[in-house]
Amino acid sequence: MSRIHNAHEESSSEDENFNINSIHKADTREEIFTRIKARVPKKEHVVMNLRVKLDTGANANILTLRSFKQMYLENVTENDEIINADFVTKSKTKLIGYGGEKINNIGTMTIKCGKDRIPQVFFITKTDGPNILSLQGCRALDLVKINCNINNKTTVNSVEDLKTLFPGQFDTLGSFQGNFHIQIDKNATPVVQPPRKYPVHLKNELKQELDKMESLNVIQKETEPTDWVNSIAFSRKSNGKL
Repeated sequence: MSRIHNAHEESSSEDENFNINSIHKADTREEIFTRIKARVPKKEHVVMNLRVKLDTGANANILTLRSFKQMYLENVTENDEIINADFVTKSKTKLIGYGGEKINNIGTMTIKCGKDRIPQVFFITKTDGPNILSLQGCRALDLVKINCNINNKTTVNSVEDLKTLFPGQFDTLGSFQGNFHIQIDKNATPVVQPPRKYPVHLKNELKQELDKMESLNVIQKETEPTDWVNSIAFSRKSNGKL
């Protein structure tokens, strides 16, 4: 068990959970290590080479107590207690290792990493595993790149949205390839329905719509008698058109 004396209290009272996928030294999966330039609090004039494991499956950066001792030997007692380290902040964050093991969280400290001195928060832990740089840290230091296609899902809330997304698809009628044949029952008796009456003031509007349907090959004009005649029926749509 490691403890901290004379450290800052964390301002947040809410518990957080961070997953650290690889923390055991017995983990035999393929691993990638690198050394990053590190400037630690109180000793920023000294550039240290910190060996870290690049773990894109981890949600938090890990600094082992072993590495902390190498940086601040004078601030660690024989009982692994951190003393006189006001740059270390107590943390209530729960760290969970590979396989669900709980990791002892001693506290956090900020290390400026890389040539650009990018600040990264590291959790100080007493573990046998290596120092870990999380996915966020790897990306911040440009050590890994995510190669994947990101598809932005567009929300469609109205017909106007569809027209904007697919211009030219709603101004005419669509069609399927091939011809469709309607099979008529041979025993059916042909019927010729009389024409229905319609309001006189709709005559021009009705003719205009019929001419439009004829131009689109939806209907065909007949000038000869046929066995079947269906009377026309129409109504006004919500947009005001017939």
